[in-house]
Amino acid sequence: MLEALAGGVLTAAEAGATLARLLRELHALPARVSDDPGVRVLHLDLHPENVLLTQRGPVVIDWANAEEGHPDLDWGMSAVILAQVAVNREPHAQMAHEALAALLADCADPAARTDTNCGGLHQAVERRAANPTMSRREVELLDEAQTLIRELLTRTGR
Repeated sequence: MLEALAGGVLTAAEAGATLARLLRELHALPARVSDDPGVRVLHLDLHPENVLLTQRGPVVIDWANAEEGHPDLDWGMSAVILAQVAVNREPHAQMAHEALAALLADCADPAARTDTNCGGLHQAVERRAANPTMSRREVELLDEAQTLIRELLTRTGR
């Protein structure tokens, strides 16, 4: 997906909408272990580099972080990952910003999925900060990334 974005084959808005659709489809599947009806399979690393675009449609790859939990965490993780790229002012920053806006706009209830009271955004930021593979710079971007997510939610009236 990232190559399609960079090559102009796919717009950032289309990428964000596709990520949102993939999250909704994934969260429609019941958990394998938990009996809690609110618990679902979570990818926890869904972003354009982890989606292959095939003739049969998008395929999600890299399931190393997958676990069961509440979908708001998965939405929060995808939003934070995109927002970190967007606020880093690197070559893909504008595309990430546009994809993030589309992801949040296409979420059925983005406020519920990213509000700190519900825990999705808050948990995602905490997990990203504690991730040992994150650089110091990536951790430093988390506050700005969280602010961007909240601003985009405010602009969409959600």
